[in-house]
Amino acid sequence: MEYLAVSAVAVLISALTLFSGFGLGTVLMPAFALFFPVPVAVAATAKDNA
Repeated sequence: MEYLAVSAVAVLISALTLFSGFGLGTVLMPAFALFFPVPVAVAATAKDNA
């Protein structure tokens, strides 16, 4: 059930950022922090710049 909630939040946030033009990781990190510990949420939303 938790996987479904996290997936639904991610889809909703990505739809919002599509229209707003604001960064997905910036908006998604606080939403992930509700479900995961903060270090895990940061790592999950960080992008690889290598």
